[in-house]
Amino acid sequence: MSVVNYPRPPFAPVDQEQVRQLALVEQSEAAIRQAESRVKSFQAKIVAAKSQLAAMKAQYAKHTADIQFARSELSRITSLVSSRAINASMQDEKALQLRSAEAAVKSAEADVGSAEANILVADANAKEAEADLGYATAQLKVSKASLSQTEALMQDAKIRAPFAGQITQRKVDPGDFVVSAVSAKADPLFRLNRIDRLRIVFSVPEASATQIHVGQQVELKVDSVKEQRFVGEVKRTAGELDSRTRTLRVEAEVKDDDQRLRSGMYGMITISTAAK
Repeated sequence: MSVVNYPRPPFAPVDQEQVRQLALVEQSEAAIRQAESRVKSFQAKIVAAKSQLAAMKAQYAKHTADIQFARSELSRITSLVSSRAINASMQDEKALQLRSAEAAVKSAEADVGSAEANILVADANAKEAEADLGYATAQLKVSKASLSQTEALMQDAKIRAPFAGQITQRKVDPGDFVVSAVSAKADPLFRLNRIDRLRIVFSVPEASATQIHVGQQVELKVDSVKEQRFVGEVKRTAGELDSRTRTLRVEAEVKDDDQRLRSGMYGMITISTAAK
């Protein structure tokens, strides 16, 4: 007797795809968090720039008022100097104050323009970050959809029998590559037989076909288990005769709690009818 070990590969192709899709989902989630952080950062910069703009406008208003006051003072002092009421040096001082106020207004105008430009830049950056956030959100949806598809394939990779039984044929081994039945010939991977209840297929001659109906009791006897008879009932019929053999195909189910019957055995079926 030879023993063959079938080691399972550490990662099947579908397993690797699932790992890759999980990584893409994590990457998309990280991109969303980064984009959200950038959006918040630029929104904060917009608030700061607007606050700075308000301060610059207040300074501009103050310096504009200073110009008006300086002009009024210069006009008043000029009249007093003309009438020789005060010294001419006072006129020069007021003229200097006016020029200083005019320079402050120009500086305040530049600061206001700079603050407005900062708002525009911050707003553009915020819109760009919001666009990146939208793109990252869309990428996350795509990644999750791909992951869901891969997980569905992973579920399909787990073969679950619809009933308890015994595997009588196995055409694949652990580690084999299995092609989808959609893209290739649909060959079965396993054959599973239920061993506690068996389906018996037999043919009834034409003369007795009209006496067969669902629910009738049947009794099975096989040569290999001569000391035991198995009881069951008719479950279904073909409903019409075979044109070649002139017989009716009948299927019955027989219980075998001791599991002594085997698929493929030949035996004799007895059906109890009203007539015979």
